Amino acid sequence: MKIDINADISLLSLTLDDAQTISILVNQNRDDLERFFPWAKNLHTREEAEAYISDRIFDEVNKGKWFVIKFRGVKSGIFGIKSIDKVNLTAELGYWLCAEARGRGVTNIIIKSLSGFLARSHLIETIVFRCLEKNSAGIRVIEKAGGELVDAIENDMDIEDKLQKINIYHLKIAE
Repeated sequence: MKIDINADISLLSLTLDDAQTISILVNQNRDDLERFFPWAKNLHTREEAEAYISDRIFDEVNKGKWFVIKFRGVKSGIFGIKSIDKVNLTAELGYWLCAEARGRGVTNIIIKSLSGFLARSHLIETIVFRCLEKNSAGIRVIEKAGGELVDAIENDMDIEDKLQKINIYHLKIAE
């Protein structure tokens, strides 16, 4: 599946065929990614990228939908609808971008586009984001999208700075 967000940004369904590209992107952006994403330290090879992808696209519990972000014709990161909760009318989103695509509003454009889609197709009222409290770039994206801090929970992730909390943000989708 391909979703054209605008002339520069599209989302392509994440598949195992993306493993080589994902391993290259992670290796090129390792320092940034390992600070905030525990999976990054276990992803070096194409085979490890296949495991990362499989964990997402074959997740029977959350049944998320995962995409490769293509920015100006180049695969540049991952965007996921991590889960949809039809009882509470929420969807959790997650993403990461390579350094070359950051600072260009890519994730905010995607969030705005997918928020409308989720509201129409799944009756979602609130987008949920989880972000480590020291991930200032991630927090800026969430706040620029209109997300508000609603809670902070203990960090159970396997990262170097385990003392930082995981902030929970909600973005109310305009009706």
